[in-house]
Amino acid sequence: MLTCTELYNCSENPRINMISLELLREYYETYLMPYKFEYTATDYSDKTSNKINIDLRFDAENFCHLLGIESIVSKNVRKKDLYKYKGKCGFDNIKSGIIDFKFLKSINKKGFNDNNVNYHFIS
Repeated sequence: MLTCTELYNCSENPRINMISLELLREYYETYLMPYKFEYTATDYSDKTSNKINIDLRFDAENFCHLLGIESIVSKNVRKKDLYKYKGKCGFDNIKSGIIDFKFLKSINKKGFNDNNVNYHFIS
């Protein structure tokens, strides 16, 4: 199992058995949440070129959405319980160990595997 620092320094995508959901949460909280990423792009869609500024933040409320947690569990938990798998509540449930890869696989193995087919670690 990789540490957060090892994951940060990884030069290749790690195998799923080398990471945990908690590790991804820790990485997100350590290396993404404290920062605002600013990008400038040029829009050439009309005859003029317009600069577009993009400010990108990584908030706790977006973590589960970015990983597709809700889509994995949505058909297998009651609608009134979906809040536990998204937003800040989902983030906190991962941090406390309530939600992990083993749990997600037990709820919906096919959905978990389908979600991880397109898994790419970006450093």
